[in-house]
Amino acid sequence: IYYTGAGSTLGGYPGPSLWDQLTSARIPWAVYQEGMPSACSNVTSYNDPVTQGQYNLYHNPAENYSTVYKSSECQNVQPLSALNLSALPAVSFITPNYCDDMHGMSTNQFPNCAVGSTALAQRSDAWLANWVPQLVNAGATVFITYDEGSGPLYAVETGPFVINGSKFTGAT
Repeated sequence: IYYTGAGSTLGGYPGPSLWDQLTSARIPWAVYQEGMPSACSNVTSYNDPVTQGQYNLYHNPAENYSTVYKSSECQNVQPLSALNLSALPAVSFITPNYCDDMHGMSTNQFPNCAVGSTALAQRSDAWLANWVPQLVNAGATVFITYDEGSGPLYAVETGPFVINGSKFTGAT
């Protein structure tokens, strides 16, 4: 199965990938995708009535690699609803659905999900305000990246071992 939209290919890129390297090093990992219909799902896009947003393969960083998608590693790619805060793997990658990651949708299928709207930004902020404290309280170090719009890319790190107020402003 190949997905040609937005440059993403289900199982089409050869490895090795970061996921293969983690597996080889015996470091537990998982990718959690909000709105994904099932573990290792092969759908390219899914409008999820439960999360009221759209899952899209384009935002899934693991299943595009044949070494993941065509192996037992694919069982590490789960819906966000499978996340167990009391048993986090050493490396977890979490992707919100299109309505919770500020991409939004051009249709009015889901509430507060219109592309570029203030309601979409508020919805996305609420998603982070819900998830980040839960992850930090579970002992996770959380990296948040923001790459929407035409401005610079922003990244934030928070967690129990992160020094409050520390900044990194460029390459060393």
